[in-house]
Amino acid sequence: IGGVRGSLVLEVDGDRMDVTFVTATAEEGDWFTIQKSEVATPTPTATPTKTPTPTNTPTNTPSPTRTPTATWTPTSTSTATSTSTPSATPTPTSSSTATPTLHPCSLDVDGDGAAEPLSDGVLVLRYLFGFIGPTLVAGVLPPGATRTDPSAIAEYLEGCETTMLDVDGNDGDEALTDGLLILRRLFGFAGTALIEGAVGQGCTRCSAATVEPYVDSFLPGP
Repeated sequence: IGGVRGSLVLEVDGDRMDVTFVTATAEEGDWFTIQKSEVATPTPTATPTKTPTPTNTPTNTPSPTRTPTATWTPTSTSTATSTSTPSATPTPTSSSTATPTLHPCSLDVDGDGAAEPLSDGVLVLRYLFGFIGPTLVAGVLPPGATRTDPSAIAEYLEGCETTMLDVDGNDGDEALTDGLLILRRLFGFAGTALIEGAVGQGCTRCSAATVEPYVDSFLPGP
C-alpha cells in the first residue's frame, strides 16, 4: 500500500472472511471483514410469465401483408436513390474507426477516478462472493463515487465477467482466485506474492508476468 511491502492475510470462517494487510515488519495495516449473509433469491422469475402475451401478435401479422403493395411503388424511386448510395458508402468507414473502443471495463468500479483496494477491490470481491443490494456497497463507497447504486454496480461488473474479472483466463470468475488477484494487485503486490495460491485450475494466465499487465490494463487512466 503506497509503496509499503507486506502480505495480505486472509482468515475464512464459514461465511466470514477477515482480510488484513501486514507489513514486512509484522505490523498490521488496513483491514476489512466480509460477512456473507443469506439473501432471498431474486424474484425476476415472475417476470417471464409476461412473455406468453406476444402470442397475440400473430393476429396482427396479416395487416403487414398489405404494406408490401405500397413498397413496390418506391422501386422506381429507389433506383433514383441508388445514384446517391456512393456518397453513403464513405460514412461506414468513419464509423468503423470508432468501433475499436472495445474496453468499457475499468477497475474504477465506483467511478471516482481511481482504483483503490478498500473500495473498488472490495466491491469486486463482494460481487464475486454473491453479495447484492445494500450489502454490496455498505461502508466502501468513497465521497467522490459517481456509481453508487448497488444494482448499477452489479450490472457494471456483470458486463465485465468474461474480461476484467476473469484474470487467470480459465473462462470463470471466482472470488478466491480472480477477485483475490485483483485485490492483491490493487494493494501493490507483484511477483510470486501476487499469484501464490490464487490462480485457478485451467488458467491461461498463470504467472505474475501475465497477470500483472492484464490487471493493470484495466486501471483507470491518469
